Amino acid sequence: MKEMPLLILFIFFNLSISTNLFFQWRLTDSEIDQLNKESIQLFKSNYDLYKKMIKNYITRNDKSENIDTSSKNKDDSQEEEPNLYLSRYSHCLKCVSFIKSIKDVKNKYGYTAIYENMKKNACPSIKQFLKMDEDVCKGFIDGYGAIVLENFFSRYIDSHYLCEKVDLCPVLTQKKFINPDSYAEKVLVGKKDKKRENINENGKRIKMLQITDLHLDPKFKEGHSTECKKPICCRDKPNDNQLAEGKVVGKYGFEGKCDIGEDLFKSFVDDAFARNVDFVIWTGDNAPHDTWEGSQDGVFDISRRLKNMLDEKFKTKNIPVFYSLGNHEKYPNDAFHDEENYMLENMAKVYKDYLNEEAYNTFKKYGYYSLKYSNNLKIIAINCLVCDSFNFNLFNSTKMHAKKMFNWLENELKKAEKNNEYVYILDHFPLNGEFTLTECAKRFQALFDRYEYNIRGIFSGHTHRDDIEGITSYFDKNKIINLNFVAPQLTTYSSKLPSYRIYTIDDETKQVLDYEQYRFDLKKSNEEKKPYWYLAYKASEFYGVKNLLEYNNIINNFNKWEDYVLNQYSGSEHGKSVSRNLEKQKFAKCVMKTNNFDELFKCYNPKIGMDFIFISVISNFLIGPFEE
Repeated sequence: MKEMPLLILFIFFNLSISTNLFFQWRLTDSEIDQLNKESIQLFKSNYDLYKKMIKNYITRNDKSENIDTSSKNKDDSQEEEPNLYLSRYSHCLKCVSFIKSIKDVKNKYGYTAIYENMKKNACPSIKQFLKMDEDVCKGFIDGYGAIVLENFFSRYIDSHYLCEKVDLCPVLTQKKFINPDSYAEKVLVGKKDKKRENINENGKRIKMLQITDLHLDPKFKEGHSTECKKPICCRDKPNDNQLAEGKVVGKYGFEGKCDIGEDLFKSFVDDAFARNVDFVIWTGDNAPHDTWEGSQDGVFDISRRLKNMLDEKFKTKNIPVFYSLGNHEKYPNDAFHDEENYMLENMAKVYKDYLNEEAYNTFKKYGYYSLKYSNNLKIIAINCLVCDSFNFNLFNSTKMHAKKMFNWLENELKKAEKNNEYVYILDHFPLNGEFTLTECAKRFQALFDRYEYNIRGIFSGHTHRDDIEGITSYFDKNKIINLNFVAPQLTTYSSKLPSYRIYTIDDETKQVLDYEQYRFDLKKSNEEKKPYWYLAYKASEFYGVKNLLEYNNIINNFNKWEDYVLNQYSGSEHGKSVSRNLEKQKFAKCVMKTNNFDELFKCYNPKIGMDFIFISVISNFLIGPFEE
């Protein structure tokens, strides 16, 4: 995106303005002049090196501007030449000076002072502007302040790095990056042109349950208020006006800004268990949306409670459960780093009896694992956090875990190919959404292409949307090789109805033939104080196909977009109000037909605003490519 350097500069200059507004650390004009003089002196003292690099920079980047760099008289004095370059690249000096001023402020006051000043000066404004309690703002700063600022300053508030990255200065530091296309070319060597087996119409079928985005809230309580000035409600007693207006939550929850309680989860367990499934995939996100006041130990406790409630039923029939991490399993959310021992070791302990020894040891060290369901089916659970667009630790990370994971994943797929095994991939984040880094999504796509024959399905959650996404061949966008099944949430959060999904699978080939989408009738259940789950739709009927192997018909010939958007919102009242929205329908089409965030952004072409898409644009740019 050609606009990116300007966009990043805009953000940095707004950071400067924010510093003035929130922290009142304004540099005087004389201080700024002194910084400029120091920067120019620094530039001149390294002139010989800069001269060489600037000439290379002109040759490489300015050809389109038809700049004649050879017209300079060879006899011109050496004293005039620096001024020519300094004048020509004054923007480089300004960038260097600007970065130095920010570093000086940071060095003078330190990180702790920044956090405290943000809480003191910014939070009252945020409280007034967003109508949000001040303790929420302070909690977010306590949770994310160190992560964002320290990683940001460590990597980006450096004139060599930043001013070069936004093309304001010549490149002095050369780093080698791993190009995704080159990675794909290497991975695809040796791909076998092997057709999938035909389905035996009378063959055995098995059922697989998928649950995702449970978000159990231990503080949820029936009769509490559905209105509040926090990210989630249904936790506090209502005031007199809220009582009079009936703004209180029922036994099973509220379609709005609330997560679920144990009554709803237990009703799900009972209903799903009665449908006689053969195995379960659980694609993450256990904890509530309480990032401002949660804790890592709280996440472990909630995960144990959910697992125990599920096991009360499913363990009685020895039904296997395969779990993959969600971003809410880390506290603060998404903030996974290279040395994440405490979180991984304890999450592994929670799910230890779902794993064998090898899978347990891999999971507690890296957050991913592989495990056989049957002789011909291997389940591979991905650690979504190492490719998380909202993981700000990746700003200053070697991406060690991501590189190790892709090496491990490729090796697992090679073994599956050698052993004639089929594979299901569990990844909390969908491949092409706002939350998976494009650098990672392209690598996933290359591997899914190379092992097209073995991989029989990719299963995700996270978005709280009901989606099917087509995955194409890496170098042939017209060839659909697989589907990413994105299941909707079990929570009521984001104004949607609780949902779960059961897939019908051909046992011999492990190909996904169909699925049934179940929803919770929240209004009726609250009125009668009795849970009601119902079949919302059957996928083959909704998409108008014989089975879900008709990739092209599903992805390219589908046209019921109003109904699709309504399903994305789980048939909720809110969904009914937005399903006719053409922008929502356009987004749905783009989600279905793209492979990564860059493709999604170009397809959707959204208006830039402070939303997930905007943050993903910034984080993809700042986190950058994988270094060798």
